[in-house]
Amino acid sequence: MVQGNHVGPARRRILPPGAADEIGIARTTLIGWRQGAEPRYSEGERLVLLWCKITGESRD
Repeated sequence: MVQGNHVGPARRRILPPGAADEIGIARTTLIGWRQGAEPRYSEGERLVLLWCKITGESRD
C-alpha cells in the first residue's frame, strides 16, 4: 500500500460510487481502507477482483 499523501496518475480514484455495495462492505469500511486500514482477506480479494474488472488488468 502506498503511504503518504502522494497521488500519482495511476493512483487516482478508479472505484465507482457503488463499489462498496458491489463488494459487500459498508461505505465507511472503504473509506477506512483509503485512510490506511487493512481489509480482511476475503474483502480484499473482492476489492482486487473489482479492480481487475474495472481496469481490465490481470492479477499478475
